[in-house]
Amino acid sequence: MPKRRSKPIEPYLAGLQDPDYKVRREAVKGLRQTRNPDAYPYLVAALKDTTIAVIYHAIRGLEELGDPRSIPELLKMLGRKSSCDVCDEVGAALVAFGEVAVPALIETLKSPSARARAVVATCLQRIGDRRAIEPLIALLNDPEPWPLSAALSALWDFRDERSREPLAAFVARPDEVIPSDSTFSGYDRKRSAAFA
Repeated sequence: MPKRRSKPIEPYLAGLQDPDYKVRREAVKGLRQTRNPDAYPYLVAALKDTTIAVIYHAIRGLEELGDPRSIPELLKMLGRKSSCDVCDEVGAALVAFGEVAVPALIETLKSPSARARAVVATCLQRIGDRRAIEPLIALLNDPEPWPLSAALSALWDFRDERSREPLAAFVARPDEVIPSDSTFSGYDRKRSAAFA
């Protein structure tokens, strides 16, 4: 199948600054559909919009362009106070980049944001790159339940010999030392790791 030619971005630029979010959304959607590499800086700027519909089209546009410069910009979104839906969209875009995103994803496992660590662990699981094994093992000591849960799930899926002993040691921990919250108890995490 021949590669689609990109379209000009100029017809959409004026709408990017409109006070009406519907106009901005349509402008970003139009940029996305051009598949024009010149849209890159405008799509990155649209990530800072306050409207989720605009942000979604910006994320999808960056994913479709496939420009690796988008990876750090998308990762920054995970540290913001974004909705879970936005984080899911960012995660899907990062997974679409595949192995080229792995080094940046591994580095983000050190983020101060628990949400970022959790989303990135899930991305690494979905990409399936074994360079993530050791950093995911380190996440078994995470003080927050969501990244810990994501690391357990990823390590279970990898079924790598390097994670066998750390997972066994985790399952042997007393419940009271495992971080939990009201939605995910330590017992449930241990049980899902042991019997999944």
